[in-house]
Amino acid sequence: MTEKIVKKLSDVDGEIKRWKKRPVEIRAVQLKEKVAIKTREGTLYGEKGDFLIEGIKGEIYPCGKSIFFQTYDVVNPDAKEEIIMAQIVKKDGNLTMKHSKSAGQFEIFGFLSCYIQAIEMDMINSFEGDDNFELF
Repeated sequence: MTEKIVKKLSDVDGEIKRWKKRPVEIRAVQLKEKVAIKTREGTLYGEKGDFLIEGIKGEIYPCGKSIFFQTYDVVNPDAKEEIIMAQIVKKDGNLTMKHSKSAGQFEIFGFLSCYIQAIEMDMINSFEGDDNFELF
């Protein structure tokens, strides 16, 4: 049987969905020489300047320098991980969303989206609020 040649996602039968990469910390080292890495998929090669990444299961694989810098940011070893918190509180007859100061607009909209879905699934009785957002 001949394999189907695929050049883009729409060449494959199935629903194309949007995905977001999870914020997972990795360990990596920039290569100073060309290396060969034995993997389950066969031998992969890393060139000088590429990065060798350790995955979440301890596997290692190469990543080109330009892709690496488009995908990863260095982690400050002294920085404490901050948890983005948000809650909806009833205040003066209105529902108000309170969230941590570092919450970005995508985290805020994500929280609101989950809240609205909970209303639609009858997990929450009603939504009687305004767009009054407070930082805590």
